[in-house]
Amino acid sequence: GCNIMNLNWSTKVFESGCGGGAFLDSLGRLYGCKELEGCDQASGCVDIANRRLKNGTFWVGDASALSRVPDASKGFSFMFGVTPYLNDEEHVEQSINELIRITKKGGVIMIAENNDLERKDVADCIRRRTHKNTSNHLFLSSSFWKCFSNAEVFDHATMGLKNPMAPYRNSVVIRKQ
Repeated sequence: GCNIMNLNWSTKVFESGCGGGAFLDSLGRLYGCKELEGCDQASGCVDIANRRLKNGTFWVGDASALSRVPDASKGFSFMFGVTPYLNDEEHVEQSINELIRITKKGGVIMIAENNDLERKDVADCIRRRTHKNTSNHLFLSSSFWKCFSNAEVFDHATMGLKNPMAPYRNSVVIRKQ
């Protein structure tokens, strides 16, 4: 597997775009993480997360504005499948910079399930099988990630992932130093 860090009961975790808390719930069950926090723009999802995860703090908010989270307070900060729904590259950059800000030195930031602009043609071809309209989701160029020091890009297609979006998606890990 892909062991990006040693998660355990003491790891403080934050998720931007937490939805109903399913991914955070899994981290809690698999690794014993006790301090979970997240935000999402959908209040209904935040309500579900608050009901589902009693050891968490969840609130309605934008990924680019995490001012209520203290600097360097998290060991693992991430967003999973969020960048395709953000407004533009500036919004993504602000959101990632917020994750970097709230992550402590030695911690890990993960930005998972990003659309790769260089493979948008592949995405459009796959989408035409099930949709009439082209995608309005955000696609990021591979050069976008160069503005983040220590960013490591993992290409889903070359990793052998089998989900339908793997041919045009990547995930990025940043280890904060």
